[in-house]
Amino acid sequence: MKWKLFILALGLFIFCQVLLFHPTTVYRLFHPFSEKIVVQRVFKNEQVFDVMIASQQVTAQLLHRRGDGAGESLKDYDKDAPVLVSTNEVQQVKKLLQSPSSYRWDVGNTCIPDYGVLFNFHSDGQVVRVALCFKCRMLGVFEGTDDAAHQVNFEYIFDPMQKQLMAICKTIFPNDKEIQALK
Repeated sequence: MKWKLFILALGLFIFCQVLLFHPTTVYRLFHPFSEKIVVQRVFKNEQVFDVMIASQQVTAQLLHRRGDGAGESLKDYDKDAPVLVSTNEVQQVKKLLQSPSSYRWDVGNTCIPDYGVLFNFHSDGQVVRVALCFKCRMLGVFEGTDDAAHQVNFEYIFDPMQKQLMAICKTIFPNDKEIQALK
């Protein structure tokens, strides 16, 4: 009986510690993030998000940061020729990008991204580009085709969907040694 009481007291103590030092975590247990947070934080607004969702043609490109570039905009990268992404892969990527559970909302990252893959979503003459850095698992969203434009978001960490995105990229780029070596 003493062990049961001890375990109950320990559990209550740990719960109180979490509540005191991580109230956001406890709040999120009962109020999970919705798709609206993805629209606002990751894609800036509904217009940018809708271009990604409505896109009928999606291409992917490998990116290579130039030695002199800071990596803050796409002008700092050389791009390989675009590859058409299959319908099945497009649906998978869209599903991952729109899900709140695909992102880490509770952490920041001080890394400077070194984007390796760029998805280009085309819809009714508009383009939204999503760049992925598999080194620090950061994602940048760019509106339009101006390579000098800065991203519209604050580089969200995509840990929860990293493995799925890697698998998709390995399928899209079967002959790229760097992509195939991703773990």
